[in-house]
Amino acid sequence: MERGYDPKGHPLLPGQDHAAGYNPDGSEDSWVKGQDEWLHRNGLINPDGSPTQKEKDIEAQNENDDFGEDIPDVPDPE
Repeated sequence: MERGYDPKGHPLLPGQDHAAGYNPDGSEDSWVKGQDEWLHRNGLINPDGSPTQKEKDIEAQNENDDFGEDIPDVPDPE
């Protein structure tokens, strides 16, 4: 096994022996794999990893939301 190699070809940070989200042998990390499975189960990504229309609609809604607009300003305690 080659050390300091990212199977996807991305540069590594000093001290890394593999890419984030992957095991040193290039296989997908179990946490990342679980995230992908959750996204598939919930209809947010297609089998090829691209976003579904459902995901695009959610993202568009999030971009249009004014988060915190209804939260009153808190006066500065000083």
